[in-house]
Amino acid sequence: MKLKLNELNANPFKKEINKGKLDEDTIKKIQSNMKELGLMGALPIFKKDNKYYLVAGHHRVEALKREFGKNYEINVTLHNYSEENILRGMVVENLTQRNNKFREEGDNLLVIRKYLKQQSAHSPSEQAKRKDVKGIYDKGSISEIYSWLNKNGEVMARGKICQVLNILDNLDVELLERVKKGKAVSLDEQEEGILMTKDALAISKIEDKEEQKQIADLILKSKLSKTDDRRDTIIAYNKAPEEVKEEIKKGNRDIADIEEAIIEHQIKESNKGKPITEFIPNFKSRVDDFSYNVTRLEQQVALFRKVFYSKGFTQRYNTLGKKEKQFLGGTVQDIHKRIKKCYSEVEFFISQLEKAKGESNSLEVKK
Repeated sequence: MKLKLNELNANPFKKEINKGKLDEDTIKKIQSNMKELGLMGALPIFKKDNKYYLVAGHHRVEALKREFGKNYEINVTLHNYSEENILRGMVVENLTQRNNKFREEGDNLLVIRKYLKQQSAHSPSEQAKRKDVKGIYDKGSISEIYSWLNKNGEVMARGKICQVLNILDNLDVELLERVKKGKAVSLDEQEEGILMTKDALAISKIEDKEEQKQIADLILKSKLSKTDDRRDTIIAYNKAPEEVKEEIKKGNRDIADIEEAIIEHQIKESNKGKPITEFIPNFKSRVDDFSYNVTRLEQQVALFRKVFYSKGFTQRYNTLGKKEKQFLGGTVQDIHKRIKKCYSEVEFFISQLEKAKGESNSLEVKK
């Protein structure tokens, strides 16, 4: 069976995916591959009220219109589909054949949930019949969406469905437009305020929508690089005491330092009303000395690298004069001594912490 392109109407559910808009990049990609791949077989359609409707393939039809005009005829296969099959055919293609943007991916899950809830409203007795291990198998629940979507093979994992819907249900509307699928963002995207799904999921757990936007901006402006796991920082913020949260929101602390801020707050709270005692003797001077040694090590290693960091390091060494060789030899010895000293200090700090932990445990036992 053949029909003209202008005789094909969009799937009635299509208007609920990205407001019915088509993706330009997808259309252009299909156009560029058309000569190599051909027309890619007949399109499945259905008939309703003397009109023909697509099940899927909307981008393909638009690409054909642009290439050959709206009166171009293509092969179609007419099916007697149920409303459920019409929806499933569209969302399965959307979620498996294209690399959707996060919001469009979410729209597909939302239209499934809406459909299932409407079915439940029309047939309340059906809901009462179906149960899972937790009790009622609610129409529109994660379990029901997963079961419905993956009826003929897995299209999307349960965890992914749960993640996407939690973000859609709880994240501020403005932030939703900034969410991107994938594992990483480019530096330019980070500067534009793009959020990864794992970051968005963590932010969505903050109840106040204005606070969500504030924390999203603080995360993107912080000293955390794009390779850092920002999700853990957001989770730590969610669990932080209110005083610490206020310090972060006021900009008094970088949100990247949230863990340190929480520890400082805990120490401050635990010492309220208690006499101040020095935990480690001469702690300040020891830490200052430790910091100085670490800084000097960095400088000396940088010098060492500059001299020897090349394939011809042997020849380079041989070009040095006697004094320069003595200086480098002394630097190596100094590096060795500083490393030993730093290691010794770290061992000392660890021993003090273990000692304090033991004393604390003894007090707990006595109580």
